[in-house]
Amino acid sequence: TLRVMRWGLVPAWSKDAGGGAKMINARSETAATKPAFRTSMASRRCIMPAEGWYEWQRDGKVKQPFFTHRKDGASLAMAGLWTVWRDKENPDSEPLVTCAVLTMPSVDKLTEIHDRMPVLLPPDAWNDWLDPDRKDATDLIVPPSEEFLAALDLRPVSPLVNSVKNNSAELLEPLREQDEPALFTPGT
Repeated sequence: TLRVMRWGLVPAWSKDAGGGAKMINARSETAATKPAFRTSMASRRCIMPAEGWYEWQRDGKVKQPFFTHRKDGASLAMAGLWTVWRDKENPDSEPLVTCAVLTMPSVDKLTEIHDRMPVLLPPDAWNDWLDPDRKDATDLIVPPSEEFLAALDLRPVSPLVNSVKNNSAELLEPLREQDEPALFTPGT
């Protein structure tokens, strides 16, 4: 099924929904054993379609955002985990369905930007990843192929992405030369 979920996993046992904002990502190396993620890793896996993702490259105090996406414009399939949280203080309230992106150590050219990346699933792994009867899907968490990595574009974008107040197509635009921070100034 296709459904909208709130990003930031709130474990079913959580006393309130506030902690979900901190759990937007789950480390693939520990998701099967961490109390917040282990039930979801065993039977509540999802695919989170995305045009791409942002990461920030640090150089001292300068943080340059990059947008990583497929050069051909195709969507990416990020491995995710989901769960349902119910407010025990208000049993008549709607259940809250939340999710987190599964991450892994970065590989190849992505390591130049950040040390983590989303787990990207190729189409031939989707059915196995989504199979709720498959209790162990860790063998599907593998680095993308060289061919897949070659199809990715990592481009610097405007620091406007640094504020949640900004939400426009401009955030996806390549950084213009006159906007480049000192990190990209020739001769420094």
